[in-house]
Amino acid sequence: MPAVRAGGERMTVFDLAELASDVGPNARNVGVMIELEGGAPGLDAVRASVGDGVGLVPRLAQRMRRVPLGCGRPVWEDVAVYLDHHVRPGPPTRRTCSTSPPRLLFEALDPAHPWWTLTVVDLPAAGRCALVWSSHHAMADGPSVLRAVLPLVQDGPTRELPPPRTVPGRARLAREAWAARVRVLGGAPRWPRRLVGLRELVVSTYVRVPASPLNRPVTAGYVLRTVDVDLTGLGAGAHSCGATINDALLWAWGRAVHRRLAADGTGPAPVVVTCTVTRPSAEIENHVGAVRIAVAPPWGSVPAELAALARTRGAASA
Repeated sequence: MPAVRAGGERMTVFDLAELASDVGPNARNVGVMIELEGGAPGLDAVRASVGDGVGLVPRLAQRMRRVPLGCGRPVWEDVAVYLDHHVRPGPPTRRTCSTSPPRLLFEALDPAHPWWTLTVVDLPAAGRCALVWSSHHAMADGPSVLRAVLPLVQDGPTRELPPPRTVPGRARLAREAWAARVRVLGGAPRWPRRLVGLRELVVSTYVRVPASPLNRPVTAGYVLRTVDVDLTGLGAGAHSCGATINDALLWAWGRAVHRRLAADGTGPAPVVVTCTVTRPSAEIENHVGAVRIAVAPPWGSVPAELAALARTRGAASA
């Protein structure tokens, strides 16, 4: 569906998919945590820095606006940004960063404003502070969020935010929506290829899997555990096996899961992980897909297992 140039742009199917999946118990938010040495910076200084960078990321000055029936998808509407609302102080805490940010991430965001907040958390006991970003996944996917956050918290070029534009009237929205529907009908020859993907989804939905700790009901709340790893050594070890750092992390997770299944008497069992993938892009957007990767039980040496997992991941991503 074409962009609505006078006042933002249409939400994409990926944006709407993330919005539809926000059914609880946790808010559908994306988080970024940046730790800093020393005490927390002044709130006014952080707001000034964020205000200088917001103009570089127009999506940070937009909110979702629903349109009348028959006028197509909702639009991203330009609005004023109130930094007092978005950049806020967190209460001083003796907790570590592994317990404070998750509490911030499952807080629902106000749809009357652009869907993001930046909280300044002071950790005096640790001699550090943290900037905790939270934004709704309908606004942007994880890599896009990183591209949005970095210009706000580091020195660099700035751009003045243009004044908000008005959303077109109902008649124009309806014309664009119906024109887009006509174009969809013109793409009918591509539908058989889409049905192949639908068949795979339906078949996998009805596969019976043994009961395990992995298929219990999801409960509310986040728990974050941190592990310190030498990234240089991890990368060198993974690359020596023809794998990536992400492959190594997936392998470590898979081995832990298989050990847990074995301890519960349910292993060895097939474990297939759905991994999200995004396309390389400089845009702030949602463009998320998924690949399914089988994580085999431990059967050999670590290098052999990691190399096998890298081959499996490569085949699934092709």
